Amino acid sequence: MTLKNNFYRFRNGIKNNFYRYKKTIVAQNPKFSLLFDTCYTNDVRQVIRLCKRIKRNRWEKDLIQLCFEHIKPDETVLEIGTWLGNYSILLGKYLVPRGKVFGFEPDAVAFRQCSINLLLNDVHNVFLQRAACSDSTGFLDLYTNRIFGNSGSSIFADNPLTAGYEQRKIEVPCTTVDNFVEAFRISPTTVKIDVEGAEDLVIQGGVQTLQKKDVKIFVEIHTPYLRARGKSPNVVFRQLAELGKTLYMVEAFADSPVKKGAVLEPTTSIDIPNFHIFAK
Repeated sequence: MTLKNNFYRFRNGIKNNFYRYKKTIVAQNPKFSLLFDTCYTNDVRQVIRLCKRIKRNRWEKDLIQLCFEHIKPDETVLEIGTWLGNYSILLGKYLVPRGKVFGFEPDAVAFRQCSINLLLNDVHNVFLQRAACSDSTGFLDLYTNRIFGNSGSSIFADNPLTAGYEQRKIEVPCTTVDNFVEAFRISPTTVKIDVEGAEDLVIQGGVQTLQKKDVKIFVEIHTPYLRARGKSPNVVFRQLAELGKTLYMVEAFADSPVKKGAVLEPTTSIDIPNFHIFAK
């Protein structure tokens, strides 16, 4: 077993070095083509894994299909939590080529990579803010394990990503959706939220914006992160319902009480680690 593990470790090391020296990697499928930096990234392995999922059409295909169906080319989009820029590129280049995207990413390493990847893809209608979104403005701590730049950085110290690992933190600026929209005098029609357990706080800080009838909302629910805070996905469901939105289940799961595309009632109990909902 040790010999086998050493072999895989050696092989993966060669693969990682190959892509690092190659400097870029292309992830292409029938709908779109995304180019990612592998030279300056802190963790080339995660970029390779993401690209494999995109090429094999295993990267959030139901959510992406819904985005293509509901987002118009001239919209203004808020993307809260950009990570490496995979959705930022997709939005700016393919979904709203005549519109604008305002992206938020508090993780300094992920922010850097997102900026590089946008340039590599010749996307110029995405405007990044190195800030977190929550229910208040000011500063807060951002936590992760080992190195920043992974997809699970969270504003909560008690989160699943850091369990069993050396925890790291940095202080980051924070704003609210409503404050940002008012300051920049914009009228977003789509808001995408992927914030590792802070979903309810983002919504709480964006009530005035999100409650408008023409605003569509895509939310990734991170159940383990919410559970670590003593909350459940129902908190988010109720918030969106109180804004007058109808909720829909985006993906199909064997153990889900709600089918793909079906209306999701705020009281429904869903215990799936990660899933997406669509509200309009």
